[in-house]
Amino acid sequence: MNSAGIPANASEPLEFFIDAQDTTLKFDVSMHVAEIVKLEANQSRHFNISLNGKYWSDLTPSYLYTTTVFSPSALTGGKHTFSIFKSRG
Repeated sequence: MNSAGIPANASEPLEFFIDAQDTTLKFDVSMHVAEIVKLEANQSRHFNISLNGKYWSDLTPSYLYTTTVFSPSALTGGKHTFSIFKSRG
């Protein structure tokens, strides 16, 4: 893990897409995340992840410690949209 992604607008989600035209394909998804900013003791970062507009996971990353979120079952080919956005709470 040597790169970071942030949305262009902090109030918008970070989105990425998988578009596998062959609908017979099956694949597992793993996301590796870490907090790379040293937050103050009274601060935390929490976000939600959605897959195709439906809740997929939520996460509070730890400073410089990798956490992995993965799909519980294989996704099939087609278009999939992942959105990572700030939680409301």
